[in-house]
Amino acid sequence: MKKYGRQKGKAIYTLLTTEHRKFSSRDVFNTYVRNGWFAFNSNRRCMALEYAMKAIFMFPFRLAGWLLLDSTLVKKTTSKFSYTII
Repeated sequence: MKKYGRQKGKAIYTLLTTEHRKFSSRDVFNTYVRNGWFAFNSNRRCMALEYAMKAIFMFPFRLAGWLLLDSTLVKKTTSKFSYTII
């Protein structure tokens, strides 16, 4: 809770929510990369590819997004289960 102001001697408090918080583009980029790696390790390549593309479109010169894209397209997933249809 944050003290917002005073009105006739009474303190007015507001509850801070995510609507009041401004996210920087660096925070959003890190969230995309982190969620992409979670998806990759959960054997969800399409979701990992989507997060990699979002991260690359935000910051094309950062290595983290390109590593996620490369891993999504080339490497095998680390999950024990595979969802292949025979």
